[in-house]
Amino acid sequence: WRDWSSDVCSSDLCKTREAERAFRGAQTRYVGFFSDDARQVGTAKRRAWLHAAGKSETKNTRAVMRAWLHHKLPDDLTVCWAHLLRTTEPTAPHLKLTTWAEAEQVRQWQNEHWFHLCPSGYEGWGHYYHEALSCGAVVVGAAHAPMDEFHAAVRLPSRPLRQQGRGTIWTVDDSDVAIAVKQLRGVSEDWLAEQGFRARLAYEKQQSESRQRWGEVLQEAGL
Repeated sequence: WRDWSSDVCSSDLCKTREAERAFRGAQTRYVGFFSDDARQVGTAKRRAWLHAAGKSETKNTRAVMRAWLHHKLPDDLTVCWAHLLRTTEPTAPHLKLTTWAEAEQVRQWQNEHWFHLCPSGYEGWGHYYHEALSCGAVVVGAAHAPMDEFHAAVRLPSRPLRQQGRGTIWTVDDSDVAIAVKQLRGVSEDWLAEQGFRARLAYEKQQSESRQRWGEVLQEAGL
């Protein structure tokens, strides 16, 4: 984040309450997130895990991978991360790694995996997180801001890692990732269905409220 916003803009539009706090002292307005609806009706879900970090280096991907490497988890995990070629982490059974996938493949993964690991160190855009909710997934998030603003079935404990601009990047431990995976392994089908319903409801509520806020902003701007 740069500090020219108050000099150039009449108001800073913030996607999170955390951003509002970061820009305290300036004229801010909370608008929330817009994300694509990734749901594919009719796609059967399986008890497997997905971590789609894309090109981001703040998704705590290494902690996710180390949970499988260090704790010998027998659950299937797919990791899609552009920086895999730069990591020295070895592979492990039940761990599928890829640096890139077609959009259609990512959509398939998003819909067929019950469990999505989204313990981001920070979230400025949040598209993948909210797309996971749109699919009715069981989302494992994190307890720090702004991740604590979003719906999650489970939140991992976290600790501050470093400052980046006005924000704080947080990290999670692989042992806590492993604990969450083990706890969710034995949940019932009814529990999964209920959590999927709640995730979808949270997504729809967020989108509806964001549309309303953006409509008010555009109306006031005469657009």
